[in-house]
Amino acid sequence: MKKAVLAALVAAASFQAVGSEYVSDGWYIGLDVIDTELSAKNWTEGAVSSNSVSDVSSTSLAAAVGYDFNLVEYLYLGVELEYAYYGSFDVVLDGSIQYPVQKLEFTALNLNLKPKYYIADTAVYLGGIFGIGFVNGNNDSMNSGTYGSSASGDSVIMGAELGYNFTKELSVNLGYRTTTAKFDNVDFDMKTIFAGLDYKF
Repeated sequence: MKKAVLAALVAAASFQAVGSEYVSDGWYIGLDVIDTELSAKNWTEGAVSSNSVSDVSSTSLAAAVGYDFNLVEYLYLGVELEYAYYGSFDVVLDGSIQYPVQKLEFTALNLNLKPKYYIADTAVYLGGIFGIGFVNGNNDSMNSGTYGSSASGDSVIMGAELGYNFTKELSVNLGYRTTTAKFDNVDFDMKTIFAGLDYKF
């Protein structure tokens, strides 16, 4: 029994030692696979107003470049510039008779702050996401009088993630975030699950 306890303590100590070696500040690039669910309200299409869009989703990609600052022990702050392609959504407008189906596509340029807290000197961290962005939306609906039109507006991003550093250079993350934006008199809400890789250099 004593040997088993001793072995467990040695393993835990080794895990902590390795974890601390894999945490550092510096520049990084990241790539995420994102799955986004879109909802919208206050949509006006022709003579029909107060339409809504909900529960349509798309899987796509986001890429970022950033820098991790070591603030205090265990606590880092990532500052990153991100390009996100939220995807293409085929949506049906509630109550619309003239143009019931719309094909919407969203891209964004975001500035994110990502605080990361490493747990007990390990390579595992809990993080937050707080950002602002510039979102562009395109309507490519062939059956719509708005074919080829686009609009843009500001957005706010909030979320959380769990990550693990395999080495000083390579880490993985899994998380959830929301993006809210308003433009062209429409309120958009995008709920995103993401998983990705970061490479530090």
